[in-house]
Amino acid sequence: MNDLYSKKESDNDADIENRSAFRIDDNILLSLRLIPDDQIQDVLKKYPENNSELQLLNNFTDTSKVLTDQFALVRRRYPEVAKYLTLLDDKINTLARRQFSGCSMIPDLNWHEVNISASGISFNYDDSLSKGSYVELRLQLSQISNYILAYGKIVRCEQAEQHENQFTIGLEFTHINAEDREAIHTHVRGKEIKLIRERNFA
Repeated sequence: MNDLYSKKESDNDADIENRSAFRIDDNILLSLRLIPDDQIQDVLKKYPENNSELQLLNNFTDTSKVLTDQFALVRRRYPEVAKYLTLLDDKINTLARRQFSGCSMIPDLNWHEVNISASGISFNYDDSLSKGSYVELRLQLSQISNYILAYGKIVRCEQAEQHENQFTIGLEFTHINAEDREAIHTHVRGKEIKLIRERNFA
C-alpha cells in the first residue's frame, strides 16, 4: 500500500513538473496578501472552506452564462415563457446578490504583468518579501474566467532588472485546487500555441 501511495505521489509530482515547463508572460487580474507567520497554519487549514465559498460563486456565474446563451432562443420562440423566466431570474439574482454581498472571498483584483505556469507565478512587487513566506493569491486569467484562490510560498525575491524600486517575486503554489491548476495549464498552453502560430505566420 505504501509503495502504491508513493507511486501516485511520484506520478503527481512528475505531472506537475512537466506542466511547469510551460510558462508564459501574461497580463492577468491578481490580488495578493502576505500571511503573517503566526497565522499560516490557521489560514491554510481554512483553504478548503474558503475555496468552496469561491467555487459556489464561480458555479453561479457559470450557470448564469449558460442560461443567458439559451434565453435568446426561448425569447424568440416562446415570448410568454420568456417573461416568466425573466421574473424568476430577477428573484434568483436578488437572492444571489444578498448571498454574495458579504462574501469575504470576492477579490478586489488589479491587472498585473506576470510569468505564470501551473506550478507557480512570478511578478514585480513594490516591497521585498522574505523567502519561505506564504502569500494568499486570488486571480482571474481573464475578465470572463473563474476566480482562483491559491496559496504559495516565496522561493525567490530579487531586485527587478528594469524597475529600480521594485522586486521580482517568484512563488510556488503549495495549495491550489486541481481543477484550477488544470485551468492555468490550459490557459498557458493556449497562449503558447497562439504565440507560435503568430510567429509562424509573421
